[in-house]
Amino acid sequence: MTALGVIAKSIENLRTLQLQESLSSDHDTKKKEKIANCLSLTNNVTLTVVKSAPQVLNLSIETLLCLCDDFDADIRTVADECLNKIIKATVESYVLKIQFELYREIKRNGAARCLKAALWRFGLLSHMIRPVKAKVFASQLTPCILEIVKRKEDTVLETLSQSLTLILKTLGHYLADKDVQVLLKAFFQNIASNEATIRRSAANMIVAMCVNCRKPPKFFNFAVEHLLDVLSQASETSTDEVQKTENMNSIFGVFTCLRLIIPNIDSKSTITENFNSDHILEHYICIYELCLYYAKFYSNHNVINAALETLAQLLQNPPENVIRVLLSKDGIAHRINKLKDHGKQWSSKISLSTTVMSSEDFGSTTNLFENDIDIPEINPKVEKWMTDSVDVSTNFQKTMGKIVSFNSSQIIDAKEMEDYSGLHIGSINTEDNDLESNASSEPSRIEKPSELSLPTSQDQLNSEIEEDSPSTYYNLDDTIHNNVQEYMCKRGELTIGNINDSAPALRYCCRLVASSFLLTGVPGEIVSDDLFRVSVKSLALSCLAGVLRLVPEMLNEKLETTNGESQIISDVLEFAKHQDPQIRGNVVLLIANYLRSVLENKDVLSKHSELVDFKRLTNSIVEGLEDESASTCRQSLSAVSVLLPTLLESAQSLHAISMLETLPCLANNPYFLVKIKLAEVVCELPYTTIEHVCSDLKFQDKVVDILLKFLVDVDQRVRKAASNAIVKIIPCLHFNQAREDALTRRAMQYTEHHVVTSIQAPIGPSHSVHHRLLVDSLMPTFAALFHRLVDVSREHMVEIDEALSRILNVLVERLLIHSSKQSSYGYCEALYTLSETYLTSIYHRAWDCHVGPRGHKSKTEKKRSNARSDTSERLPDITSEPLIPLSSSLFSQSMILLTTSPLGLDLSFHRHLLLLSSNLAAGIACSSFRHEAQRLEQESDYKYWSFFKDKETSRNMENLLQHLLRILNIFQHVIEDLPSPIPSSSKSNLANNLSSPTAQSPKRKLMEGSSKSTKSSEKNSSESQHQSRPIFRFNSKDQLGSLTGQSHYYRLYELLRTAHSNYRITLDQSASELYLGLLNACLRALAQVLEVATVVESNRVVEEILHYLQSTMTLLPTATIQCVRQLLKSLFGTNLVARWFEIRESRKLINTKLAWDDDDDIQRDTGFYEQCFQRPAKVMNERIKEIDSNSKNCNEPDVAYR
Repeated sequence: MTALGVIAKSIENLRTLQLQESLSSDHDTKKKEKIANCLSLTNNVTLTVVKSAPQVLNLSIETLLCLCDDFDADIRTVADECLNKIIKATVESYVLKIQFELYREIKRNGAARCLKAALWRFGLLSHMIRPVKAKVFASQLTPCILEIVKRKEDTVLETLSQSLTLILKTLGHYLADKDVQVLLKAFFQNIASNEATIRRSAANMIVAMCVNCRKPPKFFNFAVEHLLDVLSQASETSTDEVQKTENMNSIFGVFTCLRLIIPNIDSKSTITENFNSDHILEHYICIYELCLYYAKFYSNHNVINAALETLAQLLQNPPENVIRVLLSKDGIAHRINKLKDHGKQWSSKISLSTTVMSSEDFGSTTNLFENDIDIPEINPKVEKWMTDSVDVSTNFQKTMGKIVSFNSSQIIDAKEMEDYSGLHIGSINTEDNDLESNASSEPSRIEKPSELSLPTSQDQLNSEIEEDSPSTYYNLDDTIHNNVQEYMCKRGELTIGNINDSAPALRYCCRLVASSFLLTGVPGEIVSDDLFRVSVKSLALSCLAGVLRLVPEMLNEKLETTNGESQIISDVLEFAKHQDPQIRGNVVLLIANYLRSVLENKDVLSKHSELVDFKRLTNSIVEGLEDESASTCRQSLSAVSVLLPTLLESAQSLHAISMLETLPCLANNPYFLVKIKLAEVVCELPYTTIEHVCSDLKFQDKVVDILLKFLVDVDQRVRKAASNAIVKIIPCLHFNQAREDALTRRAMQYTEHHVVTSIQAPIGPSHSVHHRLLVDSLMPTFAALFHRLVDVSREHMVEIDEALSRILNVLVERLLIHSSKQSSYGYCEALYTLSETYLTSIYHRAWDCHVGPRGHKSKTEKKRSNARSDTSERLPDITSEPLIPLSSSLFSQSMILLTTSPLGLDLSFHRHLLLLSSNLAAGIACSSFRHEAQRLEQESDYKYWSFFKDKETSRNMENLLQHLLRILNIFQHVIEDLPSPIPSSSKSNLANNLSSPTAQSPKRKLMEGSSKSTKSSEKNSSESQHQSRPIFRFNSKDQLGSLTGQSHYYRLYELLRTAHSNYRITLDQSASELYLGLLNACLRALAQVLEVATVVESNRVVEEILHYLQSTMTLLPTATIQCVRQLLKSLFGTNLVARWFEIRESRKLINTKLAWDDDDDIQRDTGFYEQCFQRPAKVMNERIKEIDSNSKNCNEPDVAYR
């Protein structure tokens, strides 16, 4: 039977089985039949079949989408994988058909599972929508989305939210403004949903729509105004229980959405350039007021959490105009009057919400003030609430006498007391009480440490507040009822001012947050855990940290505005002794923000210097670093990253010594997040300043040892963090030089930053068109030779070379000595990362990419030998005479690990080694370019790679090329599903060396059993495909990439075959990152090798390479085309190795040097006078000469270049 007949029969069988499903009693038999037909259908749907019968693709996708809703989980899984296989096999040629079929399923809006499957796949394929079809898809999808949004399944809406974010990146700009507004209104309907998941999904869709539409400023304004309108309506008094529930849900949903919107309109947003600053200011002021209102007047802890978290986000990165208004001595009353004068509807409703306290607050607070406030006569304006807030505070004392006679039903509704009479708000420290008081919230949310001083937008995306039922209020047990009444009475007695005061608005915010949730008003006393939960206090401390970052002097001011004796706000530091680790960590973050703000604000430091106890506060940070809780340690490390760089550069730098002494101790913390955070902190410290403060380099040595220790950690995440930290720390390291101390080095850095950089403007010389085309076609490692590095000066290059040289020597020597798996992984990843950042072609002295006469030490080698003896005293000397360059020894070791070591079977490790080897080869080749005089004097007796004039390097280059071709050979067999590249005779000998297979899962056994009936059709289909493919004319012995007798490569083949199978059944690229990453690294390494390969090397493998690249074209077309271009350049003599001398001569004729050309003997000027005075003058003189030279040659761009 032909493939088309098998497909038709499989589809018919599957449809029949679906119709007979309800009548069938033999479930197991039908299940096997369905799985067998799915596999048969998938294995026969190929590009050839689809081309002859296009309707096959439509029917197959439609059938498999229906099976995604099967009641059996195994069948759903198989259908899902088969659908992915078909899409992967045909997407390059028939993406429009696939997208249209998925759109039809979305439009059908049928079963939840089918709809989710279609939405998810359409989102992943949306980036492939052609521009000519984008407008059609955008207009057709709009009504479909409007219908889906009306559904109540939270999983469907969550999938829609995730998919819509991807879809709008492509189609957002094609949506008409009318459609965007209609969609936003539909999303707004779900803001008040009872389900927290639906509310979060709606918020994400609103933000995604506003960000990706054609007019973000317009629709962000529209969204914020609508949300504020909803929030103001939700605050209005209502006695209906249903309306109460809707109001509470609206509050939760609006605050969730506002938290996601704020990062898109703050000072760090990239889309606020076209925003009206007045609109942003209005939004910030209104959100700020509403956050304070809901935090003050609502007793539901979820409402308080939502308001405080939004306020913390608001204070994190406010725009400059917002900061000026919040710090204005005149307050924000005139801003509110301005909003009122504009006559905006949402502004008046916000005024109403801030004036009238709802019936929910404090459990029917209207009863508390019924004799003092006449509700109908309240003027719905913002300033009325501000003015009356002082009177309300005064009336607390008058009304509290009446509260004593009230029963609990007057405080909290009787029905709510009946529903929640079993709840008990006790100590937050016990797990049982915590679960009772917040049954529906996430316990982990309370214990989760904050990585930054204020919550970030990404944190809210990943960790939203799980709200309780809207009617859940604090239930006041008889044992604590009197305590709550007493606290409310005391809070009412406090005179903290009001929002309408003629003073900076943040002062009232600080007093309100502190008096409401943290301080009682009695000196030295803090609010008990029985009144407010840990999450509330933690967010309150985050808000205070944001306020103190802008108004640091508030920490030492009184809680009340009166002149009498009052509690000081600094009493919040007493929470450093709290038994909850999150609160302790937030206090440390608060201290760090406060001290940094004081140090940056010289006026505050001069006026309140006697009130700032640096020693006590820094000791508190040290205590946080030494805390027994890992979460507190991590938050304390975040505090150190905020404060320490500023503290070290200040006059109070001596107070940083205690923190510097404590940091190395955290390397022994077993928690991996602490290790990662420690690596991130120490890599950004100014070690020149630390050497001046501590008078030695012991701390720097300890930090380097810590990072090297992390490189051999068993946790891959710690090793990766250490590798990235080593890359970042290189420019910060400081090593003593002759006639140069820390002060001179620091002065040189300031001169470099403020004087030299401004002089060195990017003025490039004119070059011929051919020259520019050649440079643009080079690989990045080689192209860097021809570009001026504007951000890095020549002097700074020497500093980086010195630091990089020492680190590289230690890493390479440890790699050669240590043989554990973790150490090899860590050291190689660090070396690979360094080679990607500090290119071997530019920093060739540090990488020791030197090619000199054999048997003699060059100047570079002598310097390298001295550096090794200085930096590796504790390591054995593994070098011998004549000295082998570091790059050569590392290149040889890399090739051994790639071709023979079992460690190379790890795909990530293999990728790192491939790129490291190719980068080393590029560096050695560039060094050979620099020594062309020596190269011409010597004659070569090598057949291949004679350009390098070094037997070991030539052998390594040949081995690298052979290894790359073997990897491509494996990829070809895997991608094309060809028979094993290892001959059967060799395979039988290798079988004994391989590990035994693991036990198979029941599902895999079932699938294998079901697939037996389809083996014959698969075999015929596979044979037909192989026959249609041109046969490679070389025998195995003629192929440089032959795998005969290579057990190492057979194991690698098995790994890649498994990885390719996983790749075929998933559309998510991240799931195949290792597989595609290795192929991309192989193609990139091959392209770099071909850049320095002559016709002799490339001519013998040209057909073999092209044969392999035919297969990789379907997976990585861009990288494959790049390899083909490099191969053609090598064949026709237009690559870098063939045209180097032409480029060099053309550069000389226009008086232009290559980047860091001939800098082997460069000597850095030392001494304060030379660095700070003479060098800027020299740079200015060189710049003037360069400008003059360019102006003379600008009329002859093609001079001396043929």
